[in-house]
Amino acid sequence: MKIIGFVIGPLLLLIWLLANTIYIVKKIKNAIKEKNKDTKLIVKCENCNKEHEATIDDFLSTYMSKTKSITMSANIGPLGASSTHYNYFAKKFFCSTCNKKTWSEIKNYNDLARKNTKLMMPFIVKYFASLMIGGILIMFVVNLFI
Repeated sequence: MKIIGFVIGPLLLLIWLLANTIYIVKKIKNAIKEKNKDTKLIVKCENCNKEHEATIDDFLSTYMSKTKSITMSANIGPLGASSTHYNYFAKKFFCSTCNKKTWSEIKNYNDLARKNTKLMMPFIVKYFASLMIGGILIMFVVNLFI
């Protein structure tokens, strides 16, 4: 009977972790879309060097996509909190001049990142609180049946 508890407990915790992670990623993505629906990204095609505008929907069109970036960190504040400054950030966008998806540098990415970092903090706090409370409850229930 104890072996079942040792297998089921961690399995339930893993399922809880994955479900919460998927949920929080979707919530953050929807919040970013809502807050930045009027934001225009200035992107520069690396093929033809033409600048054009893209929407936040173009930026968030896929769940997982490759990006290229060069960053510089700076310590800010008395607690040593750091912020990241992007010297270069690129992702694949559709270029109307080249008529295909090409690597494009996002010129105003620092503004977008700064605005959305503050937006994500309440979601992250709720995520960790949910993980802890749910994990404790799962382990309590599993220990009742062992």
